[in-house]
Amino acid sequence: MSIIYRKAELSDIPKLNPLLAQLSDAMADPQKMAEKMKKIAKNEDNYLLVAENTENGDLCGSLIGVVFEDICDTCKPILLVENVVTDEKYRGKGVGRGMFEAIET
Repeated sequence: MSIIYRKAELSDIPKLNPLLAQLSDAMADPQKMAEKMKKIAKNEDNYLLVAENTENGDLCGSLIGVVFEDICDTCKPILLVENVVTDEKYRGKGVGRGMFEAIET
């Protein structure tokens, strides 16, 4: 299995929507999803990451990372990670760990 971690694209919506439904139990309206993805992409402190199996094109995971400024200690930014989901077929195979490593980069 060969997984790449990359920024989500609007063309991912048909695969991303059912993946995220594993997290929320409902599919999103694709048009609203596209609007939100465009908004996320415009903000350099936001990142919608997907994990893609390059052997078959499956989207096997996704998460959103948001960077916040911090004013304590070393004033190092804080990374908040939300909406983490790994497709049922790929759980226990290191996809989630790979997504966290990729988003930290």
